[in-house]
Amino acid sequence: MLSEMPDLISAPTLYPSTEQFNNPILYLSEPENVAMGKKFGILKIVPPKNWKPPLSINMKTFKFITRLQRLSELNIKNRYKIEWLKGYNNYMKMNHKRVNKQGFVYISDKPVHLYDLYQDRANLQNYDQLNRQDLSNLKEYIGFLESKGYKYSESARDEKGSCSVCHLDDDPTRLLLCDECDTEIHMRCLDPPLMEIPEGLWFCDQCLNGGSASYGFEEDHDSVFTLAEFFQHCQGFERDYFLKYYEGFQPSKKELEAEFWRLVEDSDANVEVRYGADIHKNQPGEISGFPVRDPRSETKLEPSAESYCEHPFNLTNLPFAKGSLLRYIQDEKISGMTVPWIYVGSLFSTFCWHKEDHYTFSCNYCHIGSSKKWYGIPESDAKLFEDVFNKYVPDYFQKQPDLLHQLVSLLSPKQLKELSMKYFGKELRIVYADQNPNEFIVTFPEVYHSGFNCGFNFNEAVNFTTPYWVPFGAKSISDYQLVQKENVFNYTNLMKKILDDFEHISTVEDLHAKELHYSFSCKDIAHGQYMNMVRRALEYYSKDWLTKKDKYNLISRKYKFIGTIPQDIFVKDKTRKRNNDLLCDKCKTSINFIWVELGVNPARAALLTPESTPNASYDRESEFRKIVEEAKSTPLGLGIKREADQQEHNSEENSMRRRSKRLAKEKERDFEHHQQIPGKQTEEQKLVRLLSSTERNNKRRNGRIVLCLQDFTKFILESVNDSHAIIQRCLVVRDTQDDEEIDRWISTVSEKIKILEANS
Repeated sequence: MLSEMPDLISAPTLYPSTEQFNNPILYLSEPENVAMGKKFGILKIVPPKNWKPPLSINMKTFKFITRLQRLSELNIKNRYKIEWLKGYNNYMKMNHKRVNKQGFVYISDKPVHLYDLYQDRANLQNYDQLNRQDLSNLKEYIGFLESKGYKYSESARDEKGSCSVCHLDDDPTRLLLCDECDTEIHMRCLDPPLMEIPEGLWFCDQCLNGGSASYGFEEDHDSVFTLAEFFQHCQGFERDYFLKYYEGFQPSKKELEAEFWRLVEDSDANVEVRYGADIHKNQPGEISGFPVRDPRSETKLEPSAESYCEHPFNLTNLPFAKGSLLRYIQDEKISGMTVPWIYVGSLFSTFCWHKEDHYTFSCNYCHIGSSKKWYGIPESDAKLFEDVFNKYVPDYFQKQPDLLHQLVSLLSPKQLKELSMKYFGKELRIVYADQNPNEFIVTFPEVYHSGFNCGFNFNEAVNFTTPYWVPFGAKSISDYQLVQKENVFNYTNLMKKILDDFEHISTVEDLHAKELHYSFSCKDIAHGQYMNMVRRALEYYSKDWLTKKDKYNLISRKYKFIGTIPQDIFVKDKTRKRNNDLLCDKCKTSINFIWVELGVNPARAALLTPESTPNASYDRESEFRKIVEEAKSTPLGLGIKREADQQEHNSEENSMRRRSKRLAKEKERDFEHHQQIPGKQTEEQKLVRLLSSTERNNKRRNGRIVLCLQDFTKFILESVNDSHAIIQRCLVVRDTQDDEEIDRWISTVSEKIKILEANS
């Protein structure tokens, strides 16, 4: 059992007047409220007494599925132990050694988990009472991991019959299929390459590494609930649980809190709960718990509900309320951010530690039901919080740097406080709040938060911004780039739209008439950050990887091909406008100002595989035609047959049989033009690998991939020595504005801001 919960800081509760409540962005921008939000991270807001919107969900039609949450697996170390042990046992299986299903070994008759010994691997020589074979196996596995120098990077699942390393679908008879995850890899693409098909089980490196698979909640699509049915389910679960552990009495919130964290921390507590989370529906009467006018619905709203339709604290309106900067992207309906998500909770159902997308504000409203328990880490302690997680399970974060963005990991407040003192000698500040029906919880930018439900309840949540958020939005872009998290909207474009408004006003009266006075306080930040992004793009525009001639050509032309490129690689389109949704295929950041587009010629990609070394006289075109004709007459997927299919293929083709669930077949081939050189890749082959992998993830661009200048520069400077071969294949694209337009725009906006500052 966990000891008593530590003392936490109570979040402030605000009681706005009717006037203040009717203008939420201005209210939350008041200096005293900003100061409280910065200090505590989360605030509770209690509406005026007469503000009680009815729950406007159609009880007959509103149905939802639930996700299943096994609480002990949400503890980050419990889960990683499971995944690490899976990798350890896969290695043992592949090397014909004894597996350890439970993961425990005994030292002085006391059970110790193998992962704990792995974490203390520098001191393994001190465990002289450990069974010699167990110690030998562990040391061998550690040596294997160190020799690989693993660093996890998630890649999209390739199509059946394609190699997950080079992403090419050539040579299907030389594909190995992982016995754990069904990943397919060419024997030549392994490190080191294999010349012969291995006997017995075979696992890919990720499955030998352990902890490489992203963890997610299982959605139970077979069980669909109405609200009434889910309420009955929750009542039954609570009745049985309280009868078993509390002699049938209703426990207090403190008792529930201690029990929840016990279930999370105890690896043997296999309690699974249901949570109706992230529900987004479009039908009338199902969009929101707040009253919503919908022209598609024939049902008229009750007079008591009518007045709540346009209220800014109706969460369907809050993202676009007066003063919210998300009004500038009002046309983009972003599910879960500008469009509310509904949450139907049950006892112990939980939301794990996370920050909001782009570090925006969040607002959560409880319509009905039991309390929701919240925990928050003030923005000033966010770095310490992250450091504690990284220090606690460093291997996990090395494999999955974006782990805290995945909303699947928990550590209790007690454990977090103890670890922060142990590792860093600092006390981590943790704030709590109990949210009851008809109460809002607001989280401020870059605040980590988590919590759980004390029983059945119905909540919904949405995001919004105030001028205070602007610098946090910029920080989110640079943070996301480091872990390759996809941008949800184009932050730079948002800043541009804010500044465009200032370009078209001339007096303070115009400023107030357009309601820009709400965002006036962020003008300097927006202007400065936008200009910095322009300068940074121009900086990369003049990097050393471009020759003086290249730089001249790039700067003098809006679209410029460098070198001679076959016409089938690109389609010139000088009239196209920049796509605001365009993301860098490497770092997933929104593309702005200047970027690089690359393409791969399929004929060259098919030939320039890591097994081949083309010579100068090699006729690529005719050889490619031969390969295409051969492919047409060859059955595909010979490397992915299951045991049930093996009898059919056991035969005349001198096939090499695997004792596992695969069959791979060696076929005689003519290597007259393709001399196999294991492990060696030309610089151009590295480029082909990058292009072909990204092409599979972005077919909508017809094989063309997009890189921001920063990632393109990194690629040619760090990955490839021959930058000329790459530059020959690239197209540098400028935004629709030329240099003179940018200069004019900067000057105009700057002058407008100076005039307004002088007059205000």
